[in-house]
Amino acid sequence: MSERERSGSEGPAILFLIALCEGIALGLVLPSLPALYGRAAGTDDVAMVFGLSLGLYAVVNMLALPALGSLGDRFGRRPLLVLSLAVTAIDCLVIAYVPVLSVLLVFRAITGLTNSTSATVAAALADVTPVEDRTRRFGYLNACYGIGLFVGPFSGGVLSEIRLEAPYVLASALALTGVVLALRLPSRNGKALAEYGRVIINPLRHLPWIGAMGLVPVALVYFAVRFSFESPNALWAIYTTERFGFTPSTIGLTVSLAGLFYTIVQLFLAGPIAGRIGVTGMAMLGVGVDATSMIVLAFTSTAWVIFPLLAPLNFGNIAIPAFQSLMSRKVDSTQQGRLQGALSSVVALAAVISPLACSAVYSVTSASALPGAAWLLPSAVYALTVPIWLISRRSAKRGNAPPAGAEAR
Repeated sequence: MSERERSGSEGPAILFLIALCEGIALGLVLPSLPALYGRAAGTDDVAMVFGLSLGLYAVVNMLALPALGSLGDRFGRRPLLVLSLAVTAIDCLVIAYVPVLSVLLVFRAITGLTNSTSATVAAALADVTPVEDRTRRFGYLNACYGIGLFVGPFSGGVLSEIRLEAPYVLASALALTGVVLALRLPSRNGKALAEYGRVIINPLRHLPWIGAMGLVPVALVYFAVRFSFESPNALWAIYTTERFGFTPSTIGLTVSLAGLFYTIVQLFLAGPIAGRIGVTGMAMLGVGVDATSMIVLAFTSTAWVIFPLLAPLNFGNIAIPAFQSLMSRKVDSTQQGRLQGALSSVVALAAVISPLACSAVYSVTSASALPGAAWLLPSAVYALTVPIWLISRRSAKRGNAPPAGAEAR
């Protein structure tokens, strides 16, 4: 079978398996991560150390991803996937067996510099997927990560009680499995090297390019969606503990249920909803449900409400594949990696700003009459960005020029 034939027949399945391996690996390491960082730092108070590690990784990855995406357009997806997954496998073993904080931080930076798995998988999927099928397949791709969030924390918690390093060993093995899978992908996208643009190393070079493609308004709302998606990372455990008295096992249950709901939405609902109301309609529906759910979360004072609220909170995430699809339709196949790299930088920026902003607001308002005020931040970001997108769509229609995503109903 030729590489082109393999790309069309095996490509999506291989990419979904790679995403599943990465998703489970990410979920596995969550329960034991603070303990391992505490051991390396020599203290039980790991909040500052862990925050430094997260911030270092997010900033380096945000700066590196656009260049990595452009390199994928130039040289193909397979080399980037192999590099990213191999470094991740090494990083897991270093965190598990090298209890030296400086070494951990160095490897976190190296991993941030090379980790482009999710962006490269998304770009490769766009390469081999017809435009009309991209929303459905992006939904499947996101579902793979949701499965990891559902399966990983439970498994990681059990393994860490047997041996603290065990989840990281398994995560490393899963990353190496991803390397083997990536080697089955075609070495290139089936086009001549000359058809690809220059490699863009400076991440700031993508900003005028995004503007030239008419993607700034929709990219702003995509940032808002990711800001909301990232907000629980810093707040969920401490907020549910202090506000509702949740135990660690209860918190773990809510995280797993969230992963289950997220998977169901991405796997079974995203495609049919897009087919019924269009990709743009699905994006608007997701934003509306997400913003409303966050407002309810901010004002609720009853613990049991959290459990049914997990469903609409994760239903709102249908906006993620919708906006991915809207933007991918504005870019041809030679620039999908550049787009996904730029969008992954948006994700990384949200991953840096959202936890910091939400934590800062919570620290100020936790003892106030509205301790859940931090959950209003995502709705505030939506209120700032969605009107810009809607106005740009209206202006484009008046000028008889299709706005971003106008191909969809």
